[in-house]
Amino acid sequence: MLMRTFIAMSVAFLGTFAFVGEMPTFGQQATAFSRTVPAADHDKYKSVRDAKDWANPYLVVLRDGVQLTSSAVPSGRKVMAVSELRAALLGLPTSAWPYGRVVALQENGLRSAPDDKLIMNTRLAAETVLKALPVEIDRWPSAEPLAASR
Repeated sequence: MLMRTFIAMSVAFLGTFAFVGEMPTFGQQATAFSRTVPAADHDKYKSVRDAKDWANPYLVVLRDGVQLTSSAVPSGRKVMAVSELRAALLGLPTSAWPYGRVVALQENGLRSAPDDKLIMNTRLAAETVLKALPVEIDRWPSAEPLAASR
């Protein structure tokens, strides 16, 4: 009886490790991402002047989420909550990152005055996600966020 209990507990214990090994944590995913996608290479994208020529993920900050544009997304674009951004970026293949770990980030320019604070808060939340991965941010269309210049 004692031996059966020991075997059952051992199987359960080892099964727990097997399950944990199959389900990587966000920290493990970010570490794997950092190993497979190199650091940003500024020389590869410094001459890009038009968004249509940007090859890495491109994010447009909206009042209540972000729009991810990438050739690796089935429809080319996906609108999502900021809470989905991390998983969406980690889910992109390595080929979606030819410049390394950098995204273009732009605030939505079509908005009304009440949207300014919402867009700023969404941008700050998105930047927190990006910095945690770590992914560099290349601001578009300029180096200053629109909400901060008003």
